[in-house]
Amino acid sequence: MRLRSRFRGIGGAAGAASGLALAVVPLESVARADDAPAPRALDPGEVGGVERPAAQSDDTARAVGSALLYVPRATAGLVFLATGAAAGLIEDRQVVPRVREILSSREGAVFVFPTAFVETGQAPNVGARMIAFAGESATSLRAGFGGLDEAVIESRIRLGRLEPLPLVVDLESLYDRSTDLEYLGVGQSPEDDPRNRFVGAPRAGLYRERKVRGIASLGVRPSDDLELFLSASATARRVDDAPGAGSDSSSRVFVPGSVPGASGETRVFYGELALRLDTRAVRGEPSPGVVVEGYGGAARGLDSGDVHFARTGGRFALFFPLIRRTNIVSPKIVIDGLVRFPGATVPFTELTRQPEFRGIDNRRDDLSIVASVDYRFVIMRYLAGRVFTDLATVAPALSDVGLGWRPAVGVGIDLFSSEATIGQLGLSGSPEGARLFLSFGLAPGFGDRQHRD
Repeated sequence: MRLRSRFRGIGGAAGAASGLALAVVPLESVARADDAPAPRALDPGEVGGVERPAAQSDDTARAVGSALLYVPRATAGLVFLATGAAAGLIEDRQVVPRVREILSSREGAVFVFPTAFVETGQAPNVGARMIAFAGESATSLRAGFGGLDEAVIESRIRLGRLEPLPLVVDLESLYDRSTDLEYLGVGQSPEDDPRNRFVGAPRAGLYRERKVRGIASLGVRPSDDLELFLSASATARRVDDAPGAGSDSSSRVFVPGSVPGASGETRVFYGELALRLDTRAVRGEPSPGVVVEGYGGAARGLDSGDVHFARTGGRFALFFPLIRRTNIVSPKIVIDGLVRFPGATVPFTELTRQPEFRGIDNRRDDLSIVASVDYRFVIMRYLAGRVFTDLATVAPALSDVGLGWRPAVGVGIDLFSSEATIGQLGLSGSPEGARLFLSFGLAPGFGDRQHRD
């Protein structure tokens, strides 16, 4: 009765029959649904309404660019992994990692990644580097090739410990062969310096050098910002004329015998003590702080008592923020000196040079002074821009320093991790011309004397 009265509004007996039929059909459908398997979930791709992906006019260019940049992207990833854990241990030469940096990289790993170096006036050099580390110790092997007379092989072992103070012991070996190297003579203006004896018109002499070097060093960090280093090296160099240089070869530019070490082989032992204060929280990314360093060392010839000289000098740099903490202005001055002993000989390859100068670095003498101001700012994570200006001079002694300083101005981009600078691209201009420099791999953060040439 309740069922009929429910559908009475539909209209008479027919309406009741219709209502009854409508009521029975859903019941039967429900019964069949209980016995049937659960329906398959639909694939969104089948019902998305997309027949094919949308095509853009630059898709081909994007695909080509992605393929071309795959190796740099993968390399950058490997380098960041390696530097993030091991740069302080293996590559920042003459650096004792802080305790917090060592503790953050105690797990071992092995990395292999390519390296590249390109600079105006020199052959491009490409190669690879392997870094392996575990705890406070690490090892590195690097090989680079730029031609038959342009090759380098370097190995390094670093052993470290935390107690009683953070310290590292480094053992290094190097084989380096280079050609078409320039020697202009000594002095700020070599063509006018009476110490240089030219054959004909003054010009640069080209030479080839084969260098074999071994280094042992001990570094200690007495406090969080203070580092002490004791190092010793033995270097053998063989110098001769650059093949194919013709009238520009070194022996035809300078009077034979007037340039010590310009032919034959020299073997020199050099020992040094250095002390550095670095208050920056991190070395790679722009960070405020102060760097003060002083050093002193002595050298003797291993195959001749005639070679004898000493080195002394230091650097001072301020890093202070401008507007933002990651925008850093950095004035710096670097002084390097060579002290001669009466009757002793100094090979021209041991004269003081100016790797801190970012113009054309082709001056040598007993004293070098480089002053610079950098403005470095973070563009994005791991990438910083740089604007800089340098002033450089060389002289026989401090009393001979004149007003003819060589300027250089330029811009650059740095790729960095918190622990180290990974790559650099820069362009500078100086009186000698423009200089383009590109390095990718790992770069030393300090210009210690054992690795400067």
